Amino acid sequence: MSESPEHLPAPRSTEARSRRARAARDAPRQMARSFVQLKSSVNPGVLVITVLVLAAVMVSVSQPLRNYFEQRADIAEVNAKIDRQEAEQQALTEEIEKYGSEAYLKEQARTRLGLVEPGETAWRLLDPGIDSGADYVPGEVTESDEPETPWYSQLWGSVATPPDAEDEADKDAPPPEGESPNLPVAPDPAPEQ
Repeated sequence: MSESPEHLPAPRSTEARSRRARAARDAPRQMARSFVQLKSSVNPGVLVITVLVLAAVMVSVSQPLRNYFEQRADIAEVNAKIDRQEAEQQALTEEIEKYGSEAYLKEQARTRLGLVEPGETAWRLLDPGIDSGADYVPGEVTESDEPETPWYSQLWGSVATPPDAEDEADKDAPPPEGESPNLPVAPDPAPEQ
């Protein structure tokens, strides 16, 4: 009883090989169908839960985002303040460096303290209309506040009168109390030894 080769089962190696080839051919079609096919109806419970989860995520992320943007604004404000202070520091440093110059020191002594170099004549212009003993109330207009002559006439009168025309007796008289006839001058340099 010999069986013919037609009735015998196929060897395992060829059967497995053909099964694998068929699976490889059909796999792309099955994958494409699984990606394309969607459920035709959406469950309302799943939809509500999804919306609630998204809302919770947005609420939980909103506070840190607000803090982040507020802190960025604070950082920008602090950086601007630092820049302003650095510019102010630079200006003050330059002002300090000015005082290293002898010419600047002399200029400041002249303008602020009224000092003069030895041999120079100091002039001080005084307004005779100022009364130091009178009580002045701001906003109150008195008769003495209004000039009797226009300002340009007063100016011309002060320039037109030569200093030699003053009374010689006034020059020899002692100065009034509290006033010094001499203006302050720079001290003489110490003699070298």
